[in-house]
Amino acid sequence: MKKTIFNLSLLALFFSFSGNTQQHPDKIRKKSKDDRIWYYSMIDAMRRGIYEGAHTVKELKAHGDFGLGTFNHLNGELVALDGIIYRIPPSGKVEVASENLKSPFTSLTFFNADDVKTLSFTGSFEELQDKVQALLTTQNLPYAIKIEGTWAEITVGGADPVSPEDTTELAILMKVRPQYKAKNIKGTMVGYFTPSLLSNVDLSPFHFHFI
Repeated sequence: MKKTIFNLSLLALFFSFSGNTQQHPDKIRKKSKDDRIWYYSMIDAMRRGIYEGAHTVKELKAHGDFGLGTFNHLNGELVALDGIIYRIPPSGKVEVASENLKSPFTSLTFFNADDVKTLSFTGSFEELQDKVQALLTTQNLPYAIKIEGTWAEITVGGADPVSPEDTTELAILMKVRPQYKAKNIKGTMVGYFTPSLLSNVDLSPFHFHFI
């Protein structure tokens, strides 16, 4: 990754059932009572081959304007940004998702940044994630993270649809997932930092989709 400028927006979140934090939960709620992350299902269900859900795109919009997920039977990657839910099929071409599509896994929040930083960076995306993690005030809470910038070179992965009867574990499918490469592309990373103690809920430490 060549040197480039990234605008990084951070939103500290909490779960309604969350416990141990560096601040008392009541203080967090008073400060940011709407800063919650809403999940439909858990990443562990996906790991076990459960690829079908009941919530439509139209219903999902009531739970947030920012987030990520997938569609039933892995029929494209889901990205929610600025209130629009997008579908990225195996071709890699971005489209606005039809409101009747359903999702087996989605994480959503209403994004209003607590902090915005500008980073000049040279290195790999893994190194950029290390920089982001160092900015977090606690490792025990989830964060919604939006990274805007121009990537000198990037490789992202998608998913091939499976049949309704297919329950192949996600880890096996990810080994043969389609990948897309691009150079000098401007875009946004939409994602979350998730503490390791919640790794059954979402990927930890980071889960990003690119659009």
